[in-house]
Amino acid sequence: MKWFGFTLSADGRDFDIREWADDEQEALGYALSELEGTHAIPRERARVLKAVRLAQCPDCRARLSLPGHLCNDCTERHAEQVAHYLESEAEDTRYLGLSGGDIVLWRHEGVKMIGLEPRTLCRHSPTGLEWGYAGSGPADLALNALYQITGDLVTAFRHYQAFKSRFVASVHEEGGMIRRAEVEAWLQGRAAGEGEEQIL
Repeated sequence: MKWFGFTLSADGRDFDIREWADDEQEALGYALSELEGTHAIPRERARVLKAVRLAQCPDCRARLSLPGHLCNDCTERHAEQVAHYLESEAEDTRYLGLSGGDIVLWRHEGVKMIGLEPRTLCRHSPTGLEWGYAGSGPADLALNALYQITGDLVTAFRHYQAFKSRFVASVHEEGGMIRRAEVEAWLQGRAAGEGEEQIL
């Protein structure tokens, strides 16, 4: 479900209406029905001046007043889980920072060396970040990597599963490198394929 906002013009007045629906056309139908039911204006007299996607929490899809943020519930949940899992990872994981933008991953004497800042998001894995297969550990690595590379939560949540399949799952079990330039080119290709979408 997505949240849409419409500015409709009818009978010399403008109406701002927000609707929750699977797609824009369905939401517009609801908006026109509201115009008819609440304001007694037939939908045939309405003109759409503006239609936009409205802000949602990128994790749970709750409605937000500002784009690009987690809702309060998701912020608290991620913080609690991250605090718990960072403690449990203390013995077998070292975070080395995002040096130069490329993500270096390798194992040394049973310790995972991860070229990222310590993770701030935890959606899937109870046992830490991983690579080399398509599971919960690689999913959380993909989510945190995309967020750290782009600085954008919406982009990270929108693309991390595909990023996992394209980049993280294919890294050799012993380690490898994910190059930032390749990630940025891949993201640009996906954005071009999706087209521009205005989200307020």
